[in-house]
Amino acid sequence: MADHNKPTVTSNYLDFVNEMHGRMDDLAVGLDPARASATNVPNYSIRWSSVAKKWQYLDGSSWKDLTNEYAINISGSATKLKTARTISITGGGTAQPVQFDGSADVQLTLESLDLDNLTGLGSAATRDVGTSSGNVMEVGAFGLGDLAVTYDYPDTANLDGSGFFQSGSFSAIICRRSNQTGVEFSGDFLSDKFYARRFRVTTGGWHPRRELIHDGNLRQSTGNSTEYPMSQKAVTDALNSIDFPEVVSSKTDTSGGNKLITQGWMGLGLRTKNDNSIATRFAYFAPDTQPPSYPSGWYGYGVLWSIYHGYSGDVSEFIVTHNNNSTFAFRHSREGAWREIYHTGNKPSWGDISGKPSSFSPSSHNHSASNITSGTLPGARLPMGAGGVGTYAFVVGSSVSRVGWGGTVSGSNLRRAAIQNNSDSTQIIVGGDSLSGTWRVLGQSIRSSEASLAVRIS
Repeated sequence: MADHNKPTVTSNYLDFVNEMHGRMDDLAVGLDPARASATNVPNYSIRWSSVAKKWQYLDGSSWKDLTNEYAINISGSATKLKTARTISITGGGTAQPVQFDGSADVQLTLESLDLDNLTGLGSAATRDVGTSSGNVMEVGAFGLGDLAVTYDYPDTANLDGSGFFQSGSFSAIICRRSNQTGVEFSGDFLSDKFYARRFRVTTGGWHPRRELIHDGNLRQSTGNSTEYPMSQKAVTDALNSIDFPEVVSSKTDTSGGNKLITQGWMGLGLRTKNDNSIATRFAYFAPDTQPPSYPSGWYGYGVLWSIYHGYSGDVSEFIVTHNNNSTFAFRHSREGAWREIYHTGNKPSWGDISGKPSSFSPSSHNHSASNITSGTLPGARLPMGAGGVGTYAFVVGSSVSRVGWGGTVSGSNLRRAAIQNNSDSTQIIVGGDSLSGTWRVLGQSIRSSEASLAVRIS
């Protein structure tokens, strides 16, 4: 054992050599506690522990691991693992477990797969390949992704599935819903003819094919030709058979029957009409042609929308003026008076509001302390009772570690303090009952048996 504070200037000359030898012996074995019992070793000294098999450093009064990881360059390689491990497969498959110690390669023989426990495979992994319902189809099934399936055109009644089919120069796309319904689109790539037909069991199976009309087979016939398709005669006969309604000649026309109006009549469809007579219409008016009973204060240009109720004879009107405030108003003929509509550009004045109270006395209410942001409160409104929030106290610490200036302490670790005068003219600090709440230290510091000024903050 060597005391690493020695030798000192007061060491006996005869002990000097032994004290130096003792310290060197400790260092020679790396301060290993199994081989040396060194005392007074300098802080942060490094030693080797043969028992713990690690390097350590002195941190005050205890030895701690020097690091959790070491970068070591090793020449050669390990022949096997110190502790053998077992490798196996779980979850989506099974295999016999194999011991692995690093001395040889490991091969696991897969014995079975559980597709239900495998992830990322999608639904196709659990389906059979085929053309039945729910199967995964190979390339070429029903002509998908390969050449179309050959069939005996034009008889497709025996085709129960959907797909792409071909017979000679004729090709078809067929969509069948079980054996009940279906649709076929077909065409001949040697001509410009394309067809469509449908299949329905309840109406006799496949219906006749219908040739599709397109810009390659549309005949521009003239005169009285009856040639298909779209003959001039058929179009002319169809137009002549239509009973077109008469165009009205006057807004007061009441002769009955279906009538057509021209664009712009009564201001519809084209522009408003300068007309202020009572009718169902859109009308533009000028200062000299204002609507009946129009308030003089709304003088100017505007647009009037009148809806005439033919059954009752009533009229509802909505008006927009082009004055500075864009006045909006409405009225009903039974009332007569116009009602102004207020908006953000035309707000009512205080005098326009009727039925308002003459005064607005506030109801009885309270405010929380957080709403008070200025002014001075009288002392009677503050919680200044002894020990209350915001009060100060001379306290002494109890079972508390050092807390510095401005720190907070629980009242349970503080006691009321007083300075007691003794008969020998000395003074001591004595403590009373503990306090409540949380206190802030206003002295240099406080700890057990030390006194300070504090203020309660909660």
